[in-house]
Amino acid sequence: MILAFMPARSLRLAAAFAIPLCAASFVSAAETSDPLADALEIEGMTFVASAGRENDAIVEAERASFERSDRVAHLTTVHARVGKAAGAATASAGGLDLQCERGSFDLASGDLTAEGNVRGVTEDGRRFETQHLVYRRSTGRVSTRSPVVIHDGFGTARGAGFEYWIRENRFRLIGGASVEQGS
Repeated sequence: MILAFMPARSLRLAAAFAIPLCAASFVSAAETSDPLADALEIEGMTFVASAGRENDAIVEAERASFERSDRVAHLTTVHARVGKAAGAATASAGGLDLQCERGSFDLASGDLTAEGNVRGVTEDGRRFETQHLVYRRSTGRVSTRSPVVIHDGFGTARGAGFEYWIRENRFRLIGGASVEQGS
């Protein structure tokens, strides 16, 4: 099943098409004594955040769960592509491809929080590893305040976090940085 995330003005139309597809999977709390029955569990979920004809982000999860009243999908075994990695040709100079154990995706904003063994690669080839990372779609910014290890053509850098502005392909290591030059 594929759900497409679109700009807010198109969200109502997308929801009108998505709700009939999902409705059969909901089990009402009135039909069962299980108070968690208002949750929707889906295997093999893909979210697409787009601007016009270009994708800003593609987020895939082995499993996703939603509460009826919640606008956030809770994900397990996540693979996300942002910017050029998602197919954006003109809006972004950079891109990011990442994987993690779990995450959450805000259906209204297109923001992604990645947690647990987060690893990825930027458009220019920097590979990174951390435990927590946040992507803000509105600013095109990825950041973490968790310890990070970054490998690139110059060596290995370690720091207390990083910021990556995808649209500008600009990267900044935060606090306590150390660099080991490659040989």
